[in-house]
Amino acid sequence: REHSGIKLISNKKFGQSSAFDVLFFVSLLVKDSVIVRFRVIPPKVRLRKVGVFRNLPLFSLSSGYTPYSDWNCTSEKCFALFQEHSIAANNSTFYNRTTMCTNNLIAGSDFLWTPKRTSFAVDWGIYCGAEKHKSSINSFYFLGALVGLVISSSLFDRLGRKVVIISAAVIAISATFVQAFATNIHFMFALRFIQGFGVLVSSNGKIVWILEFAPRRLRNLTNVICALTWPSGTAILIFLSYMINNWRCNVGVITGITLIFHLPLFFCPESVRFLVCVNKKKEAMTILNRLARYYNTPEIDVDTPLKFTAIGSNDNKQTLLEQLKDFLSFPIMMKRTLFLMVSWALVSLLYYGLSFGWHKMGSNIFQSQGMAVVSEIIACSTAYSFVQFSGTQKTQIFSFLGISACFGFSMIPAQLSPTWTIQQVACLVAIIFIGAEFVTVFLFTIELTPTSHRGMVMAFCSVAARFGSILGPYLTLLYDILDKRIVLGIF
Repeated sequence: REHSGIKLISNKKFGQSSAFDVLFFVSLLVKDSVIVRFRVIPPKVRLRKVGVFRNLPLFSLSSGYTPYSDWNCTSEKCFALFQEHSIAANNSTFYNRTTMCTNNLIAGSDFLWTPKRTSFAVDWGIYCGAEKHKSSINSFYFLGALVGLVISSSLFDRLGRKVVIISAAVIAISATFVQAFATNIHFMFALRFIQGFGVLVSSNGKIVWILEFAPRRLRNLTNVICALTWPSGTAILIFLSYMINNWRCNVGVITGITLIFHLPLFFCPESVRFLVCVNKKKEAMTILNRLARYYNTPEIDVDTPLKFTAIGSNDNKQTLLEQLKDFLSFPIMMKRTLFLMVSWALVSLLYYGLSFGWHKMGSNIFQSQGMAVVSEIIACSTAYSFVQFSGTQKTQIFSFLGISACFGFSMIPAQLSPTWTIQQVACLVAIIFIGAEFVTVFLFTIELTPTSHRGMVMAFCSVAARFGSILGPYLTLLYDILDKRIVLGIF
């Protein structure tokens, strides 16, 4: 009932021009595809292959890799080790992580780096035992995201979608730009915290903003387009990382592209549903008339009543405490929110856990990663089809069952070919179900939540997801100490 008036206007006045409905969201969608997401390259990846690799989320493709195969000896200790190794084995296997870390070789004293691409790992001496700082960088990013989501939980429903999203985007872009001038790892920690604060608030807010404008018949399609911007952004990152050898220049260029794609946000109107929710009906009508002029249809009388039934206080201007009390007053909303938070946490744990572990799932890391990307694209198409024919809830249930079945099959120790095992194939299929779950959980949350509390519920769910995204990558460390089947059984 909360949107009956808007639904009547949008479906009857503007229901025939689906092309505009898609194009209108592009300025909101494209931005997410290029926001800087640093990636850490695993130790064994050779430098010349970096440009075609997609692995750990939330780090620039070549900014933090440690080139263990690109260095030369400079000390007597190192030359002596080289002579010993040349007698027992091929010299080409000497320059690796094991040689460097086992013998405690020191950069600058025992050897010099010789990479063709720069990285902050080389600049700041992050190798061997110090590589733990890379995980810390991701942790600071997610910690900033947690703080930002908690702070913004009520701001979306009080100040509006547009103001909060643009403010958070400015914070994220600024922190990203300053990273190009970072001088040490501790400064990077602080910048990653600020970046995480801005990126997650802006990203989640835009999904709400987009889907509140989308007519119901296009909401599923719009949600899938949102999801497809992530692999699109990955393609841009791969291309830029391949073309630009200097990591600081890479971050600077990506910041510039991100800024350009953010500019259309200033021209996008505020959510009409939000404006009606906070009794700003004249502003809502002004936006609807702007759309009417675009569609070349008669404008709407400003006195046309927009029916709206909101929970909570009668004036629709709730404080944070009043919003929280509504969860006690309306137990169904609280129950749904708790279930959704659990779903978000599980999806993030599985998604990031499997993404962080691909380089440990098989001997050919590039083949595994490439197929994983294809699986994610298939997941978007699968999610769209399932939601169209069976609805969001059944898609969620079916996806979770599919994930469980795939991980069960992955525990079978069988070789399908010299390169592929049942474990790898099952995990690739699992990615399709996980991706479908990841795509539909956004749509499910927005459709089940009233406009007056949608920003807060999305923030709560995203906070729960951050715990899963933090825990998932660390679970993959179990691959090094346990049988893979045990880890997959845990998932």
